[in-house]
Parts: sequence; C-alpha cells; structure tokens
Amino acid sequence: MKSIFSTIAVGSLFALALTGTAHAGDYNCTSSVGNTRIDGDVVVRNATCTLNGTSVDGNVKVYEGGTLIANNAKVDGDVQADKAKAVTVNGGNIKGSIQVKQSSGAIQISKATVDGDIQLFDNRANARVEGNTVDGNLQCKGNTSQVTGKANRVKGNKEDQCRAL
Repeated sequence: MKSIFSTIAVGSLFALALTGTAHAGDYNCTSSVGNTRIDGDVVVRNATCTLNGTSVDGNVKVYEGGTLIANNAKVDGDVQADKAKAVTVNGGNIKGSIQVKQSSGAIQISKATVDGDIQLFDNRANARVEGNTVDGNLQCKGNTSQVTGKANRVKGNKEDQCRAL
C-alpha cells in the first residue's frame, strides 16, 4: 500500500507542476537598473526609476509620486503613467503603447519605436514628443501646457494637441 500512495503522491505533484502557471512578480523599481532582463512588470511608486538598456517582459507602471527615466529600454508591454511626477523615454522599443495621464512634471518621449499609441492626456507640465516612430496614433488632449516636438513618423493619426507634431 505504501508504494501505491507514494506513486499517487508523486504523480499528483508532477501533474500539478505541469498544470500550474508560473507568474512573474512585480519588480518595484526605486533606483537605477542597467542592461538586464526583468521578467514581469516594473512598478514605480514615490521614487525615481531609471532603466538603462533594460529589457522588461511586461509593463512599466508609474504611479503617483513616481518618476520614470527609460534610456534605450525594451518593453514588451505598455508604459503607463498615472499622476506621475515626470516621465522620460529616450530611445528604445515599446511593443505596446505609452500612456501618460495627469502628470505633474515634465514629459519627454524621443527617438522611441512604439508599436502601439502614444497618448498624453490631462497633464499639467510641458511635454515634448520628438523623433519617434509610432505604428498607432499620436494623441494629446486636455494638457494644460503646450505639447511640442517634431519629426514623429506616425502610421495612424496625429490628433488634437499633437496634430502638428
């Protein structure tokens, strides 16, 4: 009997291992990260996160009080900022969209390749969008300061405050 129960227990554990889904945890970024790979989402809260050539197999989420500086980063998901202090994306490749809303500090998005959209909504500080390649739309609406920039190649539409960029 002992061997039957042992066989069933081992078989059950093996089946559980095959059917269980491994989820990467969030990476709470509070400083500088270099040329490495992060498996999961990067989360920024009340800190400055600098991604220097970092590959992110998930999204980058910047919450209230957070600052993101992404230099030549590769993000397999979206860059999403809600009430961030500031957002800078210099170069790199974003497989999803860049969405910045209600930021209180400066926004700069330059020389990035974005497979989705760039969306800047209801931000309070200056925003500069320059030299990007965007497969989707470039949308800017409700920003209280001027949105400036030039030389953006957009396959979709340039809309509202981003019409001339």
